[in-house]
Amino acid sequence: MPPPARDCFQQDVAWSLDGSYIAFSEYVSHSPAAKYDPKRWAIKIMPADGSKQPRTLVENAQWVTWTSTGDGVVFSAPIPGGAGADSTDYEIYSANLLESKHRRRLTRDPARDTQPSCSPRGDGIVFVSDRGGEGNTDLYFMDEDGQGVRRLTTDPAKEQCPAWSPDGSTIVFFREVPGGQDQIFTIAADGSNETRITNDESLNTFPSFVPVAAARRTETLFSILFTCQPKDQPERLVILSRTGPPTPGDSVRQDVLRGVPAFFARTSPDGRSLAIIVGRWPKSAIYIADPRDPPRFRKLVN
Repeated sequence: MPPPARDCFQQDVAWSLDGSYIAFSEYVSHSPAAKYDPKRWAIKIMPADGSKQPRTLVENAQWVTWTSTGDGVVFSAPIPGGAGADSTDYEIYSANLLESKHRRRLTRDPARDTQPSCSPRGDGIVFVSDRGGEGNTDLYFMDEDGQGVRRLTTDPAKEQCPAWSPDGSTIVFFREVPGGQDQIFTIAADGSNETRITNDESLNTFPSFVPVAAARRTETLFSILFTCQPKDQPERLVILSRTGPPTPGDSVRQDVLRGVPAFFARTSPDGRSLAIIVGRWPKSAIYIADPRDPPRFRKLVN
């Protein structure tokens, strides 16, 4: 008898430091009509070439990032034995790839700590939390062992999805600005020099830096990949490149993958491939894409 049909939704994806593996968060439902159960989230990993099937690394967890050493992952999960998956008390944990059942708790606050991102310098982790008690989420930074927590942003709007620049000096994120639009911002690792990158009527979300080696122009200061959804149009991937200090009119936008409607994407460490997630809740799929023209796609996780 064939197994029952399942709806699988991949939420985020992260490349290993050498580009040989990807990790991702996945929600599995055994029935389209089933009630949402946060306990069905899991962190999975698999070879980026698709040579092996995904294996579950951590259950009841989501929002994954690789450690700076590449031998483990950092993620968000409800506290074991607490109020359960419906609790808003999510903490940040780390786990070694070889001993993933032995997770290490990094944050200890009765708030929702989530969306961690490890600095490539190995000096800390940025994450999102509502611990400020103001009804919004802000960016926080902590040492890799969970000590030295400090707040980076204080804006009354919600900040989401931080990601590091390759040199570990800058963090990119998106903010729900007044008017209901999501816009891209950067901030220095010490919380200074906050800069607005996008300023339009589109929903601009899930940003990440593109490795310098992938930039087509040698004078490019930085390139940021993000999902852009103009009003009343489908979402698409965009790379915004800046060739100098952040002044109006110095940015160049480039559509990626000919407008394929992906809602989340990350560039491989060598800049040659994209891991993209296509779909809508409760179904999605991960593809590895070659962004050359014309683009080529290989389904990795369905």
